[in-house]
Amino acid sequence: MKEGKKIFNFYIYFLILIFSCSTVSQKVSYENNRFKNNALDYVKMANELIQKSDYQKALEYLKEALNYNTIADNFEGIIKNYLDMARVYILLKDKNLALFYYDIVLNFFENEEYSYKNRLLESYIYTQIAEGYFLMTDYSKSYDFFNKALQIEKALNNHENIANIY
Repeated sequence: MKEGKKIFNFYIYFLILIFSCSTVSQKVSYENNRFKNNALDYVKMANELIQKSDYQKALEYLKEALNYNTIADNFEGIIKNYLDMARVYILLKDKNLALFYYDIVLNFFENEEYSYKNRLLESYIYTQIAEGYFLMTDYSKSYDFFNKALQIEKALNNHENIANIY
């Protein structure tokens, strides 16, 4: 009888362990999604402020979005936040800070083991940087980055993006 009780207790502990692990996993997933959603909300608010030419306040919101994306380990969100900040610095006519953020993006993306798997994101990065250089009237650099994006899009046979780059 004692052996049966031990097996029963083991079974109960095992079920509790399984269900608690599942709950923790769901909670982590929920928290990650919550942080990503918070980041998206801050980006939306930043975009509204950019439309109103309130660039300093927009930067504050983008930095807050970056914090949430970092907590959520949202690689794509982090990249896009840095690109958005670079764009705002271009609008503020601060070329050095814009280039600083572009360098962060390029270094971050090139050092990630994930990068080789996401060619669309890589093309998006090059296109955004090309547009930034275009706004800074550095047409040679703009041309180089547009060509990098174009080569990726051609390899992916993505006709819509190819047309957009042209």
